[in-house]
Amino acid sequence: MVDGVKSTNVTPAATLDEFLGNRVVDGVVVDTVRVPAKNVGAQLETLRGPKYELLSELEADLDWAADAEGRVYGDPTVGNVGVYLKSGAVGEGSWTRIGPLPETAAASALALKQSCLYATTGNIVLSGAQTVDDGAPYDGARILVRDQTNTAEHGIYLYNSAGAWPRAADWDAGGDAAGGTMVAVDAGETYGGSIFKVTSPVSGAITPGVTSVAFSRAGKLRLDPGSAAAPSLTFDGATGWHSEDGISHDFHSAGFRVLRLNAYGLMIGTTSFNPLTANELGMSLRASGGAASFSSTASAIQANRQTGDGAVIGLWSAGVSAGSISIAGGVVTYGTFVGAHWSRLAVNSRPEIPVGTIMDFIDGAVIWRYLVWQEMISIPVTGPDGDMIGFEQKAQTFRREYDGAEIDGAVVDVVGTDGSTVYQATVWTDPDRHLPLCEISQTPSSNCVYGVFSAWDDDPDCEGPSVFNDMHVAGLGAYVVRMQPDATPSRGDLVESAGDGCGRMQADDIFRTSTIAQVTGTDHVHEYEDGSFTVRATLHKG
Repeated sequence: MVDGVKSTNVTPAATLDEFLGNRVVDGVVVDTVRVPAKNVGAQLETLRGPKYELLSELEADLDWAADAEGRVYGDPTVGNVGVYLKSGAVGEGSWTRIGPLPETAAASALALKQSCLYATTGNIVLSGAQTVDDGAPYDGARILVRDQTNTAEHGIYLYNSAGAWPRAADWDAGGDAAGGTMVAVDAGETYGGSIFKVTSPVSGAITPGVTSVAFSRAGKLRLDPGSAAAPSLTFDGATGWHSEDGISHDFHSAGFRVLRLNAYGLMIGTTSFNPLTANELGMSLRASGGAASFSSTASAIQANRQTGDGAVIGLWSAGVSAGSISIAGGVVTYGTFVGAHWSRLAVNSRPEIPVGTIMDFIDGAVIWRYLVWQEMISIPVTGPDGDMIGFEQKAQTFRREYDGAEIDGAVVDVVGTDGSTVYQATVWTDPDRHLPLCEISQTPSSNCVYGVFSAWDDDPDCEGPSVFNDMHVAGLGAYVVRMQPDATPSRGDLVESAGDGCGRMQADDIFRTSTIAQVTGTDHVHEYEDGSFTVRATLHKG
């Protein structure tokens, strides 16, 4: 130490020439000495002992000086694994365990290795200049060798363009790797971004050059900047993500696409954002939150409550619980339940109709007509390992409500979903025509009552705006009925049409074809400007 200089004031340096330390004789410090760094390195080498998988192997090797340090890393007796200190002269003495393996030693065998630049894609000569996974390594680059004919050659090597490739220091001795060891790969056309795992042997240490080693890809995470508009993100292997075009992100399992995420939403088992209109198996969740679609050859939606009776499916509106589908003693109940039918006025108009207004069915069926066309959608195609291998064109079916005069089968020009491309669509009529048209009830004691007006249907079932003024007519369950202004209903009264869209009390208590409801509460749920009002009732026109 320079005279008068404190250790805290010593100038920092990256290298040194000497060590300052104590010299010990017979366990007693006799003086402080300076030792050249090269001498310290040589002394440390004499203390570095062997590494063996089994304790018996270490105990058989006494060719080390006293105080040499040995390690046992894979003995089946867990208590034998650890660090040992040699006593006695060379060829004599014994090994004594002084503690467990340090964390760094265990990590050397079992943890994620320092990453490699490339991984091989086939059998390769482990010498001289080579192209690895379409890349040109630099001398000293770490290479994961994993596809040799002789699988005992597998492991991590250092690239050497001028001669034989040496094994890396962390894969050149027994105990450096074991079943489960993982290695990341930085670059390469095929395996860049991949993580490989030793899958054989399943457990136990590996002796390089002797143990047969197998690697399997555990995953892949890769970001290729590409263009600003279309970056590519992949995460695959056994399962994974793949973004081929900057629009869709696909999830693969065993080489098959099972999930897609794009601007339309989330698609499972299908590439169609609406598997219902495409008539494809799968489900979709719209990105807008507007709808969830399920398509199956069997029960499309199944729900199971594991224990006890109670709600199986909860129904909410505007953040408030509105009802549920429940199970009680093996019986399915619906609450609150109102059965309604679609219907439409004869002139397809949409006037203001008070809720609870009594509606009669009339001649004529509700008819839905559509324009149906197909657009070609570009679908990325991926190989068994999830990497994109090209694109395919897939026809996606679309439909839009149509109220024109053209007959079924006629061809009509339509603007596609991109808002500009014109396609030729075919006019098609839904063959399901069992629902009748309706009108506000105009006949007292009408026996053609269909139900009471509930709401206009504002949920289109296809692309584009709705041109049909469909309504919901409630006919069964707990709801309300609109009464004449001067009516004074009592609980239990039966209600029939008064002939003006309102109800009146029935003269007797006999259920007839003209009976629309039975009053369950006399307080006015809602009062209208003309003096009419609604009361709670059970509807009986289902």
